[in-house]
Amino acid sequence: EFQGKLLCGVNHRICLYAWKTSDKGTSDNNLTLECTHRGFILILSLAIHGEFIVAGDLIMSMTLLRYTDKKITEIARDASMDMLTALEAIDDETFIAADNASSLFTLVKNTETTSEDEAKRLQWSGGWHLGDQINRFKHGSLVMANQEGDAPAIPKLLFATVSGAIGVVATLTADKYQVLHHLETNMSK
Repeated sequence: EFQGKLLCGVNHRICLYAWKTSDKGTSDNNLTLECTHRGFILILSLAIHGEFIVAGDLIMSMTLLRYTDKKITEIARDASMDMLTALEAIDDETFIAADNASSLFTLVKNTETTSEDEAKRLQWSGGWHLGDQINRFKHGSLVMANQEGDAPAIPKLLFATVSGAIGVVATLTADKYQVLHHLETNMSK
């Protein structure tokens, strides 16, 4: 569901359908095509955040779109040719994806540029090789929220892999990041 409508990826296009109720007062409701957006090879995943739509393509990586005035328009896209297996919108400017090479990466909207071409390109902001293929992201947490505010990490997303593993994408404070980074560095020696 997207703003009370049905949003779907059908092969090479995104379709947005609206429910039309019968004028006769019966329960005969129909889906009518409100708008489409073409320009993909094969859409494998969709995510929404507010008025934004993020589409994951088999070949053409990630595309950020906006729905306004009964029209879907492209805002920006990833220039790489990653074969995505899952994606999700973290917020209006940050997006996470997983590819068929078993890696996670985040992309952000380039809001600080004055160049129109650069603004239409999603920028890589971080990545990590997981070693397992992710097939689903989901907003949420496996534990209840900490009421004291001293949680070491604030869970943002859960993910599931093809091997059955469940993982967490979380926000860390700078101090907690330094401790964990130091631990990681020492473990790799």
